[in-house]
Amino acid sequence: MMNDVIFVEERETNESHDEQIYLDIQVKGIIEKYVCARCWGTLIATHAHQYHYLVFCPDCGPGFGFHTRYFAQTKQVYSYWDYVEAFNNLKDVLGLKEKPFDENKALKDLGY
Repeated sequence: MMNDVIFVEERETNESHDEQIYLDIQVKGIIEKYVCARCWGTLIATHAHQYHYLVFCPDCGPGFGFHTRYFAQTKQVYSYWDYVEAFNNLKDVLGLKEKPFDENKALKDLGY
């Protein structure tokens, strides 16, 4: 998990413009490769200071860190297959049916 603040130490050179461009490229790469560690949502970056960006999730706010996008996608695939396996194992026990939900039958069963 990564920290929310991305920065490059300020140097006393005339290459500050080049460093700013390099930092912009780094931040764009982080936003493309990482997602929020809490909700796996897309990250955004705000320019905080000359060599500082705050990268965070707009839904959760700063302070939750990052996970790689690949990790989040892999976890989502595993979660889906866990759901399919649980559904198949428990459908007879819990009375789950693969048929579409019939609203009229449900209301009739409830006495309406």
